[in-house]
Amino acid sequence: HLNRLFRSAKALGFENLHAREEIVDAIFRVLAANGMRDGAHMRLTLTRGEKATSSMNPNFNVYGTTLIILPEWKPTEGATTYDNTKGVSLITAGTCRRSPPSTLDNKI
Repeated sequence: HLNRLFRSAKALGFENLHAREEIVDAIFRVLAANGMRDGAHMRLTLTRGEKATSSMNPNFNVYGTTLIILPEWKPTEGATTYDNTKGVSLITAGTCRRSPPSTLDNKI
């Protein structure tokens, strides 16, 4: 997941990213501070960082990025999304829609 975070940040032109080691260290510190070890899920959100004014324009960024680490309890044992005894029904499309070049890459 960290690879995807770094790829997306690069594609979006984020600057002054935290080093991978800093992010991993921060994740473990957040887990420890919350007494979490097993059954925890981490949600990482990366923003462009502090701004001089309220605007989506990256030219107003003061410095760096802000990483938000949000841990939550998400036990997986005995908790399934689907009834795996029945399987999952799917409907597929016969055509593949592609995003136009003027839109954000949907893999970000």
